[in-house]
Amino acid sequence: MATNFPVSLDSLSNPTATDKQNNPDHATQHANANDAIEALQIKVGIDSSAVTTSHDYKLSTITGSDKVQPQSTAVTLTGAQTLTNKKITKRVQSEASSATPTPDADSYDVYTLTALAANATFAAPSGTPTDAQTLIVRIKDNGTARTLAWNTIYRDGDLTLPTTTIVNQTMYLGFIYNDADEKWDLIAYIDNVS
Repeated sequence: MATNFPVSLDSLSNPTATDKQNNPDHATQHANANDAIEALQIKVGIDSSAVTTSHDYKLSTITGSDKVQPQSTAVTLTGAQTLTNKKITKRVQSEASSATPTPDADSYDVYTLTALAANATFAAPSGTPTDAQTLIVRIKDNGTARTLAWNTIYRDGDLTLPTTTIVNQTMYLGFIYNDADEKWDLIAYIDNVS
């Protein structure tokens, strides 16, 4: 039997210890296995293969950003590397309104209230933040000013945490997590954005 590989998988018989050498036929068994091995070799290809359907040839022709980089230049999960000309898209958690807004610090970088329709007390963000992690909070009411209160995990300094929205205006608050104090420190605040 000629091999079916690589178009489809071969179904080779495995003789058992009690099979006679002619069932399956011993010579045919070797011929089938040899055909399959040769088909695999052709598909994989020799080093610097010129056969355009071989894996060796296809892998050697990958260029540019598709090329697998050596470990010394590849970005790793835990290594400290500098990335140049890369864009990081912020993960945004959005709700229309909530009386107890609870940002998810593990899954999102930005928490947005698009039409706050109730007075709100911000709860501590869920998750396990890391030192110097940032969180942006964006708030807009639904056309009525709403009071804002903050869990004690949010800490202000020179900037004061807002206590009310401004009707139909967007406000932005930028926080950074202080792991030593276990606080989300307010480091930026702008309101009256229309």
